[in-house]
Amino acid sequence: MAPHDSGRLDHYKLELHELHYQLTLVQHWCGTSKANQVAVAAPGGRSKLGNLIANDWDLEDPRQNGKIVAHAKGLHVQSSRGEVSDESWHASFDIIFQQGSGLEGSTLQVMGPNVYKGEWSIVGGTGKLTMARGVIYKEELCVVDGMARIGLEIHAFYIPMERKDLAMAHAQLCPGAAPHPCSRRRRSSFPARYPKRSRTDIVGLRARSGKTPAVAAGRSHVASVRLWLATQQWWSKRASSCSRPRAGDGRPR
Repeated sequence: MAPHDSGRLDHYKLELHELHYQLTLVQHWCGTSKANQVAVAAPGGRSKLGNLIANDWDLEDPRQNGKIVAHAKGLHVQSSRGEVSDESWHASFDIIFQQGSGLEGSTLQVMGPNVYKGEWSIVGGTGKLTMARGVIYKEELCVVDGMARIGLEIHAFYIPMERKDLAMAHAQLCPGAAPHPCSRRRRSSFPARYPKRSRTDIVGLRARSGKTPAVAAGRSHVASVRLWLATQQWWSKRASSCSRPRAGDGRPR
């Protein structure tokens, strides 16, 4: 499909928004009473390469007295052959916002190295945060008694887009084309050319004798009767031609 010039979108405009959000990630280590992560795979060996942990970290809003407003659900894996350290982990997870965040039902897709320091990349989003791109800055706040608290500063750009907007863009980019599937009404799986009829309105194609076709009620069944007759005639001709004896052979064909 050839690319379209975005200048043709006269009435459909995409607006770029900016998001700033400060949260606190709370990590309870594996094996503790409040663990919010669990080891999935541990290949063993001196390097610990391949250790895989599934996480469901809590994300608190410090402006709401530590209320949990989101969860970070995903995986982090030991991706270094060297000595185990904070830098040897790779994380990939979704930030799923919930009630109280102002972004209920929206998500951010996050990935990057380390857990406690450095930066994570925001590579996507859904809900109110569609087409999100940005960065998360991390700061280790404290590590004590099998728990770590990491300050997160989220900075992202996103373009809000709903499913109906896709149909509008399609109409603007491709005038005169067939409507986009998102704008179509859901149709019944029963074909429109075969309307539903009551039992008394439909007559079988064979009479009770089983030899002659009966007249189908309604114009929509006339073509079916004709097709049935043509099929019967074709089979009759084929049967008669195949039953003729071959020259020099008394066996029927």
